[in-house]
Amino acid sequence: MDENVLKNIFYSYGYEVDFKSTIINDLHVRFVEINEIDGLSLYPSRIFIQTWDNEHIYLQDITGPIPRKIRSIIIVDDKEDPIMIAHSTSISEDYISEEELIFWVFKGSYWNLTSLEYTIDSSNAHNAGNAFPDENRESLYDPFYYPDGIVYRPSIQCDGVNYYTFRLGVMEEIDKNKRFRMIGICEFEDRAEVVNDCYIEFEIN
Repeated sequence: MDENVLKNIFYSYGYEVDFKSTIINDLHVRFVEINEIDGLSLYPSRIFIQTWDNEHIYLQDITGPIPRKIRSIIIVDDKEDPIMIAHSTSISEDYISEEELIFWVFKGSYWNLTSLEYTIDSSNAHNAGNAFPDENRESLYDPFYYPDGIVYRPSIQCDGVNYYTFRLGVMEEIDKNKRFRMIGICEFEDRAEVVNDCYIEFEIN
């Protein structure tokens, strides 16, 4: 069914629904986010992974305790089992603007959280380049690492005059199955702008 038709059906019942989709060979993968418009229930926001091919269809509820908005997904398909990197933003008032990467592996009929081997280059993490050589770029975004993902908190950065809030709000694949970036979004005086020169780069081992 067409996604716009699905959105209209859900809306008529008091829900907003959003999709993020990709394809791995003949396998279709789609994140489905369903949000109550009035938000009165205990869990007003739910997230599912829907996976299907010509013969089977699977649906997993991956709703977590912190409401999140799925921004984008990258597929690493040169491994024995396909790996999916999902980028999301926290929409909870307590964790606002936290950017998260979660790693999933497909095990034939379901997605399972997994570890991912990578190296990080944070040399371009500051919006003013090398103007502040003493700045610890590895800790700029106060990262929290866990076995199947990373959380980055917002960073307050100065260009020598003004202070800006940066968050790693855009994920971009640079080299298929090898490299991707988390690019900074600058928030200043009620404006938000993507700054392509401010990023953290990941190389998948």
